[in-house]
This record gives sequence, C-alpha cells and structure tokens, in this order.
Amino acid sequence: MKLSRIARGSLKRGAFMDDIRAYSQELIQEIKTGQGTFRHDNLTNTKCPVCGKRMLAVKGKNSEMLVCQDRECGHRETVSRTSNARCPVCHKKMELRGRGEGQIFVCGCGHKEKLSAFQERRKKEGAGVSKKDVARYMNLQRKEGAEPVNNAFAKALQGIKLDD
Repeated sequence: MKLSRIARGSLKRGAFMDDIRAYSQELIQEIKTGQGTFRHDNLTNTKCPVCGKRMLAVKGKNSEMLVCQDRECGHRETVSRTSNARCPVCHKKMELRGRGEGQIFVCGCGHKEKLSAFQERRKKEGAGVSKKDVARYMNLQRKEGAEPVNNAFAKALQGIKLDD
C-alpha cells in the first residue's frame, strides 16, 4: 500500500525508507537479544519417543523420515522408502510405507498394495530365483563355453584333404 501511495505522490520515498530502516533495526535487535523464536517449516505433530519434542519431516534421497529437532537426541524414524518393486499398473518404483505387518506399497499413479499381497503376487509370477539355481546355471554356461562349437561338423570335415 505504501509503495502505491509513493507512486501516486501522496507519500514521500524518504518516509517509507525510514520505516524500513526502523523495522530492520527492530528485527536485528530481536535476533540479538534472542527474543525471537524460530519455527521449522517441516515441523510435524508427531512427538519424539525419546525426548518428547515434536519431530521434523525430512526427505532424503531414497526415503522420507521423521527426525527429532533436538540434535543431541538424534532420534530418527523412517516413514517411507523407495523400493525396487515395480508397480503392476505403470511400472514405476513404488514406496514402502509403514512398519511391521501394516506395511503397504504405494505408487504415484494411485496403486496401493499390502506387503503380503505383493509377496503372494511375486510368488505367482515366478520371481525370485534362488542363489543355488543361479550358480547351477552359471556353471552350465561355463561348461558350454569351454566346449568347441559345432563338434559334429568338425568331425565330418576332419578327413577331407584340400591339397592338390
């Protein structure tokens, strides 16, 4: 409002700047005396089980966590983490939320699936080959790689003499 009054000519620029300077000095004095309080933007209503202070919502690279605002306490809880499990609808990576039996996979497209239902679906699809099966397959591939290629064809051409 004051800037528009300056534009109309009803307020002088100097008076406006004096108000800004006074407000700035007031803020600086409040900070110096420690009367001002700082409030985090990501503060939640969840209480820390260790110290009782409210926790902060923090997004990491692969997870969302609740972290105690008291650095000496240092308590952390994982809310959700990005998993390698793919959504059956859109095939994007899903987030695993919750703890214990109540864990649930959630996708950005809106698909939700309980952990138990996800594990049953994976078993039906035949995913999850055991390490022993992988080792057997790798040994078989090594043996086949060591054998000469076209062994029967090589035996058939063995007796042919091409010299004139």
